[in-house]
Amino acid sequence: MVGIITYGDVSQTLADLSTFTKANNLPAVNTRVVPASTGTLADDHNSFVEWNLDSQSIVGISGGVKQLVFYSAVNGDSQDSGLTTATLTAAYHKAVTENVAKVINVSLGVDETAAHNDGSQAANDKVFL
Repeated sequence: MVGIITYGDVSQTLADLSTFTKANNLPAVNTRVVPASTGTLADDHNSFVEWNLDSQSIVGISGGVKQLVFYSAVNGDSQDSGLTTATLTAAYHKAVTENVAKVINVSLGVDETAAHNDGSQAANDKVFL
């Protein structure tokens, strides 16, 4: 089982993964989307390309994956301002504490100085331990 840390709605990625596996004669992949916390899974038209890369590359390289779990960070506030260090930390925490994925991929990043200053870097370090 593979976990992928994502942000927002991954519906397009799921559709693209199905197209990819069929086109390459690979078995269908069982997928599950797990919101990391309560909130909105935003429709981010720019990010699905990254999730496509993450999901299709692991499926293609491995020759098939039994299950992909998308741990999706939610929007960070009532104005739906997008990914925050707190919602990203929640996604890491959810993936680690669920403890079902043997491999976890993340292609998101944040400003390291800001993450240090707001305490999320320390929180992430605890999650990763």
